[in-house]
Amino acid sequence: MVKKSYTVGQTVIWNKEDIRPEKQPEWRIPSPKKLLLAAALTFTIGYLGQGYIHEKQPIRTAIHNIQERIHHNKETKRLTTDELDNLIRELPDNPKQNILLWDSTITATEQKYHIQQGLLAGLLMRESKGNPLDLNETNDGGAGIAMFQPGTARHWGLQVFGNSKRTGRDKRHGKELEQLVQQNDTTYSRLKNVDERFDVNKAIDASARFLTYNKERFGTWSKAISAYNAGSPKQKYMDDKHNHMIREYQRIYLEEKKKQGVPVDEQLLKELKELTLYKFQEKRKNKKYLYYVCHKDTKKGIIERFNQIYHANLTPENIIDSTGKEPSTLIVGNPIYIRK
Repeated sequence: MVKKSYTVGQTVIWNKEDIRPEKQPEWRIPSPKKLLLAAALTFTIGYLGQGYIHEKQPIRTAIHNIQERIHHNKETKRLTTDELDNLIRELPDNPKQNILLWDSTITATEQKYHIQQGLLAGLLMRESKGNPLDLNETNDGGAGIAMFQPGTARHWGLQVFGNSKRTGRDKRHGKELEQLVQQNDTTYSRLKNVDERFDVNKAIDASARFLTYNKERFGTWSKAISAYNAGSPKQKYMDDKHNHMIREYQRIYLEEKKKQGVPVDEQLLKELKELTLYKFQEKRKNKKYLYYVCHKDTKKGIIERFNQIYHANLTPENIIDSTGKEPSTLIVGNPIYIRK
């Protein structure tokens, strides 16, 4: 049998016209017992699964097909309005998957404003998990893929629903937004015209301008992302969980792009991997970093690398185990903590 195929993304699709059997198969009539058994199985499966097959499967299949089209086309512009509405309404709680839906917009915006590769994507993954209709979990008034407060959104030129102009928490506005989304049945095509924080393209552009402004004002990208929520960088911004999560998402995003064959800044990716080796944790006033011991690690080497990344001046005595004591030996795969 001769087969020809072509590849779309990572999926191999066979061309039926190019499948030519060398010899026609000989067909045999199944025995009555086999026919009866097949009929019984078909009836049973159809009866028991009719609710799932006729109701849930078409919906899930439609969403999956749309996601596949986006994955191959790398754009959402080719979707119809109804397809995009359905896709956004059914978005999973998956930042890595969601952010790739807006990949072309994010890449173009980062290049337009000369933003560090993947940083804008990491910020949006942290703020909304890549969901353009996301509302702040505490209903404090933040909304959209960039999680803008109403006052901040207005400052950067976005049309905002309601009268609130606050740049901080506004519970009343948060409840108004929740009702607005419910009244519009979580429909993207409607909501983006009522409040532009829900408009992916406009919100991403405004977020990029805000981030670039912070970079110019405070000098570094790390300070810029710290100031995105706080208004100005925190005193110990390198210890900030918000910064750590954004950098972690940035690393995940760049690694995914690399898998797709997109050129990435290898030096930046290496720095992000080193930065995310140490997971910052804070409990009351006790600050420490979680680290998993790797092959050939030594206490001295772990601390030297930590000091280099965080511009600290710690010693191996700062390494403790889960009991709060200095470990006598390092075991590969076991967690240790670096206290500051």
